[in-house]
Amino acid sequence: MVDRRLAGILGISAILSTLVSIGIYRQVAGGAVEVAVNTFPANLPWAGYARPRFVTDLVATKDLPDLVAEYSMLKRVDPVLAKPWSQASHSPDGLAGNVMLLNQLEQWLERCRAAGLHLSADRREMRVRVNGSDARLHIFDYTRAYEAFGLGPAQLYATDTVWAFLVDDSGNVSTYAGIRDFFYDRLTIIYSLDISDRAGSESYASSKMPPELRGDKPGIGKAPAMGTVHRREIWEGDRIHVVFDLIGESMFRHEGFLQLIVIRTGLGESMLANFIGTSPSI
Repeated sequence: MVDRRLAGILGISAILSTLVSIGIYRQVAGGAVEVAVNTFPANLPWAGYARPRFVTDLVATKDLPDLVAEYSMLKRVDPVLAKPWSQASHSPDGLAGNVMLLNQLEQWLERCRAAGLHLSADRREMRVRVNGSDARLHIFDYTRAYEAFGLGPAQLYATDTVWAFLVDDSGNVSTYAGIRDFFYDRLTIIYSLDISDRAGSESYASSKMPPELRGDKPGIGKAPAMGTVHRREIWEGDRIHVVFDLIGESMFRHEGFLQLIVIRTGLGESMLANFIGTSPSI
């Protein structure tokens, strides 16, 4: 397990920000929230017999009407491109437009807008450091657009609705695609999930957990949908603790993951980006 409180990647959405990595706490979401803990596995071996753990602790620095943390998990992919990245524009529109699937999706959304339906991707951008090098991370979240057309959680869990492009200063591009949830295949891969705050705690357990440990905990399918933790009437000093373990032996083959955590309050929005497993060669 690697604690990335100092080496983790922090950015404010819509702003090309610099890396903040000084001290134990990092202020995010307009200075209203501090990230006290942000730990995640350095690697997720295929079919490994372990319980990889993710932990996030968010602490309010002032009273808030509500606090939302949206978790997404993306895997590194090799999509069908219109042209090699060396010949494509690295602007946000150019990145999405060069992926054939997203190009078609953007054209469809443009037709929707022409018909009066104002649907688009939620776009975010942040400056990051990976393997000691500077890079830009561009995120396109189409989840709300899909939801507007009636897709429910079960369909959204099976659809890559969140895309990210990591562009280094040499122009190399790594592409990630995934879902809005704590992890893929929650019923198969998530072993346990616990969320606690001032009001109490809630725990969810996999059906693969021994009965004597599972007790009467609800199943993982009952955990907050779409990886969204939402708490209202937050007091200064309140801590929201989220921890989940995976079933290592159920892990599928992959080339690395990118975990995104969007933190929203009425005062602003920030994002954590955690690279796991096979890192981009930059």
